[in-house]
Amino acid sequence: IAKQLIPASVLFRSDPTVILNPVADAYIRSGLEENTNFGNNGKLIVKKGYGNGRFESCLRFDISAIPTNVTAAKLRLFGSINNNSVTSIPVIVFNVPDNSWQETTITFANKPASSKFGLDTAIVSGTNSVYYEWDITEKLNELRLAGISMISLKLKNISLSLNSRINFNSKESNTNKPELVVYYNTPIAVA
Repeated sequence: IAKQLIPASVLFRSDPTVILNPVADAYIRSGLEENTNFGNNGKLIVKKGYGNGRFESCLRFDISAIPTNVTAAKLRLFGSINNNSVTSIPVIVFNVPDNSWQETTITFANKPASSKFGLDTAIVSGTNSVYYEWDITEKLNELRLAGISMISLKLKNISLSLNSRINFNSKESNTNKPELVVYYNTPIAVA
């Protein structure tokens, strides 16, 4: 009797989806407010400017229940540019290896360092709020395979945006909270 190989597409399904909200999120601001905590704010702000004009946002997700066979992982944030001074602003998501920061104490002065290279970039455009997505599949798989149960992310705008900033909803918002959407394969029982 000849053996026949069964294609992986028959053995696995990519149906299951897990949607996680952050366990912590906050924006941080440079300059005169570098020691101020904004963890309870309903917004996550991103902006590159001079002096007091630099805003970054941090999020942390508990990924302990995520399996190691992730096929896609997307960070989803709902937001827009606050005015019409610019038409679009690129926002890069970075991994933050240090998961010890706290939502109620993080500031620009004590922020954890992010990785040197960004994981993905989304171009935010317009003043009407919509969802934007960043692909973090590779990093999530790497962390889960290493047994790490949290992922911290930092959002930065690397282009000078002066009077314009991006406002995303935070976990304190009433609607359209940040999401980590994870798709993974499940084995199909073979009789």
